[in-house]
Amino acid sequence: DAVWQAKTHMHENGWSAEIRIPFSQLRFSSREDAMDWGVNFQRRIARKGEIAFWSPTPRVDESLVSRFGRLQGISNLTEPRRLEIAPYTAASLLRAPNPGNGNPYFNANHFNGNIGGDIKYGITSDLTLTATINPDFGQVEADPAVINLSANENFFNERRPFFLEGSDIFQFGRTSTFSTSGNPFTFYSRRIGRTPQGNSNAAGVHAAHVDRPDYTTIATAAKLSGKTKSGWSLGLLNAYTLEEHADYQTATGNEDRFSVEPATNYLVMRAKKDFNEGNTYVGAFGSAVNRVMDDTYFEQFLRSSAYLGGFDYEHNFGNRAWVASGTASFTNINGTANAITLAQRSPARYYHRVDSDKLNLDGNRTSLNGYAGEFSLQKRGGNDHWLGSLTYATVSPGYETNDLGFQNRADYRSINGGIVYRENTPKYLNYFESWLFTGQSWNFDADKIENWFNLGTAMRFNNQWRINSEFMVRPEVMSDRQTRGGPVVQMPGNISANANINSNPNKKISYNGGTFIRWDAEGGSSMEFWGGFRVQPTSWFQISVNPNLFMNKNLYQYVTTVSDAEATHTYGRRYVFGVIEQKMVSASIRLDWTFSPTMTLQTFVRPYISSGSYSNFKELSTPRTYDYSVYGQDMGTVSESDGRIYVDPDGSGAQSGYNFAKPDFNFRSVQGNAVFRWEYMPGSTLFLVWQQQRSDYVSDGTFEMGRDMGALFKSKPTNIFLVKLSYWMGR
Repeated sequence: DAVWQAKTHMHENGWSAEIRIPFSQLRFSSREDAMDWGVNFQRRIARKGEIAFWSPTPRVDESLVSRFGRLQGISNLTEPRRLEIAPYTAASLLRAPNPGNGNPYFNANHFNGNIGGDIKYGITSDLTLTATINPDFGQVEADPAVINLSANENFFNERRPFFLEGSDIFQFGRTSTFSTSGNPFTFYSRRIGRTPQGNSNAAGVHAAHVDRPDYTTIATAAKLSGKTKSGWSLGLLNAYTLEEHADYQTATGNEDRFSVEPATNYLVMRAKKDFNEGNTYVGAFGSAVNRVMDDTYFEQFLRSSAYLGGFDYEHNFGNRAWVASGTASFTNINGTANAITLAQRSPARYYHRVDSDKLNLDGNRTSLNGYAGEFSLQKRGGNDHWLGSLTYATVSPGYETNDLGFQNRADYRSINGGIVYRENTPKYLNYFESWLFTGQSWNFDADKIENWFNLGTAMRFNNQWRINSEFMVRPEVMSDRQTRGGPVVQMPGNISANANINSNPNKKISYNGGTFIRWDAEGGSSMEFWGGFRVQPTSWFQISVNPNLFMNKNLYQYVTTVSDAEATHTYGRRYVFGVIEQKMVSASIRLDWTFSPTMTLQTFVRPYISSGSYSNFKELSTPRTYDYSVYGQDMGTVSESDGRIYVDPDGSGAQSGYNFAKPDFNFRSVQGNAVFRWEYMPGSTLFLVWQQQRSDYVSDGTFEMGRDMGALFKSKPTNIFLVKLSYWMGR
């Protein structure tokens, strides 16, 4: 995030721009008598949808930096110290609704203050150290509200500036390909400063009221990065988060505190070496997580340490039209037998799966190891029209990255491949491409868990309108995740289609719309519609509104698992499912106002309403099929009372029944965010932030737009007001 300045001027027959980039923002060595710098400029001509380069860069060429022009004869420059310091101070006010339960920690006006800062220092002409002390990210937009009916956590993009800047340095685990099942993320920076993982129940604390922090404090974080003249690209990141505590009060009024997150050190290392005139590189990656738990209750569910190491390579040939690439990595996690048992039972792997020949749960293990790899061959350029790729990926059951990465499943092997026909200069269009791809995946028990064929096309017209569409066929496959560790079941085949249309984005008013429709062989379906518009009457003001409607009918939504020795047909457990009819309406509304190149206002509002209604509760009858017995029709009885569902599997027989909470839901939320940003001096910024959130939840299941929207805005809001001031000093 370089600190630089620019001024522009409109003339009678055009415009001019003058850009001032301080030498402190560039990396060079004054030890050289004469320097030869690469440089290029691009101009985006919106009305034509055109990008023009000062030094020509053909559209069909994958080269970029090697196409730069040369700036020669630079000499007698003094290398700057490249020291930048940006301290900040912040103050916030939290106004939340009174929970009405006598919580002694509730404060109608909760004030908080914070100080910290960022430092950049050029250790050498090639290497830069970036550090942050007690960072504050109050100006960052909040994550959107969602309803998650799966067993896995949601993925949210990183938004914090310190971790976004230079994040490409630490990218690892992906190859050059058009289609892949994808290895798990090896580095997910949102693990650093995460929401505390402890709670009063796990800590054995009998608390009537708890005051816990929303996130873990990052005491300090530092990055070392750069690229040497010999072709080495280096990245090193280390972050330390403090132990976090929560205050609590018992029912008798006694007060104390307990730990909710152990102190943790996070380390990430990356190195790449270019050779063969930049056409080839080999690289290495490593990460380590070490928690300070000291015989605390955290040992029962958190790993004491987690390590990952790997290597990758890429080789371009055929005038860079072809590329062969690969990556392999290995993980090791350590902890108590209970913590490693939880890792084995996690939704990423389900070692306890009852019908697996390859997986076995070992309750005495204190470590878990695994490997992952991806290897691709891709044709991505050239003067002809044909492109394509072929990719093989494998992730062993024991591979685990969730301590510092992101992973939803292990235990698979996959192969993806396909071709693309691309026309860069069609006769009647601006751009056209069409593709055909397929993907197949198996778990380590050789069950086919993925099987799909995708045909699609995309085109851009000369008036800058764009259209793309896809059609996908998924024949029936097996699912080893549907029963949450139970037997494999068969999933019906389905077909789906989606289409998008976008008008010219350079007009004062632009539109977009699209749809996704899916049908499966057993009667399930999904439909999603989205659209919107953007109005930009001037260059300094724009507003966009993008609503979304989603409807889903899933015949096999997991509800619960009940142990029952009589259920011998499903290994002594009853796997209960239901038909869910789900509806969701949301909208993203943004207004951006640019008062000057250094002063902006950005606002964002997102209403969200989601409902789910369950019916036809049933249990799996036969593993490896989609045969289910519906309660009250095919077997037993089912009834509802006081918000619970009561099931007797054999009706009036001697077998005892069971019950579970009625899973219907209706969730309503609205999030608002307004950020005023003023760069009052180069690199120095003032933020004024207002965030508001309202939410409401009932176990209803019905969807009524008027009622739900009215209830949403009747709910009491939580407001956060923030002032943050930073001052940049550099030379």
